[in-house]
Amino acid sequence: MANIPVNIVFDSENCPVEVRPSSGVNISKAADQRILWQSINSAGEPIKADYWIFFDPFKNGHLKSNGKGFRKSPKISSDAPTGVEYKYTIEGQDCKAKPFDPRFFLT
Repeated sequence: MANIPVNIVFDSENCPVEVRPSSGVNISKAADQRILWQSINSAGEPIKADYWIFFDPFKNGHLKSNGKGFRKSPKISSDAPTGVEYKYTIEGQDCKAKPFDPRFFLT
């Protein structure tokens, strides 16, 4: 199965304010799917806004984008329960006071 793209929308203050798709995504642990995050502006254009992703079921826990606004999630931990909706936190590198908490569903 293909990896799942998720765009992180940053506002004019470099704060994450939404993700697209906004309804969340389904990730298959059995198919070893990964999330591909990319920072974008409100017009949908890729930007180089960097961020941290905080989420315990990812191996290595905290993830930092690559300096170009991109990050691929690592493998989901083998002991992470499936059939569950998970919340993770996105913290803008230049906007730590306003984190954003999107969700995904692990199957």
